[in-house]
Amino acid sequence: MAPKCKPRPRAMQLGAAAGVHMVNKTDRDHSEGHTSEGQGQRASLWTKAVKNKEEVQIQRERTLTDSERNEVREKYIDQAKGDIKDMLWYSVFLVLFSVTTLMGHSEQDIFFFGDHILGQLNGVEMPFKAAHVKKELTDVATVYELHLYLQGVLYPFLYTGSSYDGVSIPGVVLGQGVLLGAPRIGSVRVRPTSCEFNKQFQFKGTQIEYCSPGLDEGIADTEPYGLGDAFAYNSLGNKDATYVSTKTSGWYPPPGYTITLPRQENATCVLANVLDWDSANETNLEVTCPAAHVFRNLQTLNFVDAHTRAVFVDFAVYHPLLDRVCSVRVFFELLQSGGVITDTDIDIFRPYPYQVSTKDIVRLGGEAVVLIMVLAYMGEEARKIFKEGWSYFKDVGKYPHLINLVLFIVVIAYEIDCMLLMPSTIQIDSDEYIPIRKASDVARFSQSLNSFNMFLSWMKVFKYMSFIPQFSQLTRTLSKAASAVGGFFLIIGLVLIGSGQAFLLAFGARLNDYRNFQESIYSLIRALLMDFNLQELREANLWLGPLFFGSFIILAVFVLLNMFIAIISDAYTETREELRQARGHMSYGSFIVKAEAGNPSFAQVYPKEDDQDIQAYHTGDAGDNELLTDIGESHPDVLEISPRRFSNV
Repeated sequence: MAPKCKPRPRAMQLGAAAGVHMVNKTDRDHSEGHTSEGQGQRASLWTKAVKNKEEVQIQRERTLTDSERNEVREKYIDQAKGDIKDMLWYSVFLVLFSVTTLMGHSEQDIFFFGDHILGQLNGVEMPFKAAHVKKELTDVATVYELHLYLQGVLYPFLYTGSSYDGVSIPGVVLGQGVLLGAPRIGSVRVRPTSCEFNKQFQFKGTQIEYCSPGLDEGIADTEPYGLGDAFAYNSLGNKDATYVSTKTSGWYPPPGYTITLPRQENATCVLANVLDWDSANETNLEVTCPAAHVFRNLQTLNFVDAHTRAVFVDFAVYHPLLDRVCSVRVFFELLQSGGVITDTDIDIFRPYPYQVSTKDIVRLGGEAVVLIMVLAYMGEEARKIFKEGWSYFKDVGKYPHLINLVLFIVVIAYEIDCMLLMPSTIQIDSDEYIPIRKASDVARFSQSLNSFNMFLSWMKVFKYMSFIPQFSQLTRTLSKAASAVGGFFLIIGLVLIGSGQAFLLAFGARLNDYRNFQESIYSLIRALLMDFNLQELREANLWLGPLFFGSFIILAVFVLLNMFIAIISDAYTETREELRQARGHMSYGSFIVKAEAGNPSFAQVYPKEDDQDIQAYHTGDAGDNELLTDIGESHPDVLEISPRRFSNV
């Protein structure tokens, strides 16, 4: 029974049939202020409320037969069992995939193995005898300094014990790593072209006859070069790997002019640790120190000249305890603008992953089960596509699931390709260069795809647990915000493009972070996350630096990012409200427990309220709506509607 409310001074008697207001004489003067439009709204809302109450009363008086109750009961039991079964099977799949993928990749020694090699190549300073100035790899800016690095850092690293205890161990790096075959130095060159000068610039003396364009504009050279044509073209072709510079994004083919270095050096040279390169006798070097002789010839015979565009130093180190190979590349990029920039790149991988060991057998078995389950999931999706046709692809939420399944097959294909690129056996102490760089690149790409696939696999947990309201919040929020977020990214894309071009024009010639359009966009994205250097902008341009930076921060950070937060917040609020209104709905777990306990009588189903104003009254969101307040306080029984979806459970 609804509680009685205290009558209001202007109590109303509303006629449901006529839909008009009946007011008594004492309240007539007080109600004269209401307009005819307000009276019409009140009458309309009253009619909806009475009609809704009548429909609810009919539903309350209705009872289902035993057969109807059992039918509904079986329907929800089957749906609950199906969802729980899918969830359990996917849990098994996810555990197997995680264990088999991470098996062997969680060892921190793998990281330290590569990190120490990079530390020796990047962090060791050139010795005083070699460079006269303390410099590291990142400080190399000229061809002369390039040779100083090769002689003062790379030579001791490969042929002395400088990477471990200072004592020579032939072919050993970091005390445990073993050189896999011989190291190699190679270069990429372009054919010289005639220089075309602006007519406004005149020469008094000798004009420069030849210029060397960038590799993207010029033609790769294959002719012998150097003093006495000492260096001939001898590329490995498809067996070798291409390279993309991380500094300039330039693409480089495999080195065409290559020199294989000796794998070991004579003890007399190694004990000296650092040679006196300036006073070294060329004849003695060739006889007593063959590796040092090669490094010296690279400089004296002009291995690197004006037409060289890149120099590669490639070698591989095998660690027997970790059963991992570290493929190393030290890269020198000679720009057409002049100067040298450097980079180092390593790939640590296991070229022969399946050996006769218990751990490998367990991992292979787990991967086989994962593959079978992936094929089963793909078969199920194929059946749905055949059944539903093109309408299947209208649900955007299915795309991540399809991408996830396809990536499993792609990763397996790349792993097989990596194993096929490796030779069947490798002679570790071979004096020849062993080309494994292409296999290491394929292994890294496969690992990158697998890492993205791991992320997708864990995000799919929300899909299989979506029948639980707490898990469906994420997917529902993203779904509701999808259209608004798409428009937002269009807006911020336009802002980034415009700002990127402005920053490139203003600071591109002076600041590394804005040297091209790509880097300018990347630097502005970093600024969105508060990673910026305002001082260098101000030094580059005293007025435009602070002006451009302040304008971008105000527009992109203070306005656009807060717009994005507001979009997600609104979608989350709407999703939370839907879940709150559905609290009375039966969950699978409570249904199964109570139904199995012999209480299947859940048949009285109440409809949701159609009128949003009446819903707002029950949820407490009516606010200052006087019409609802008047009716609710005068006749609370009219708006008394149960919010529960099921009763008697």
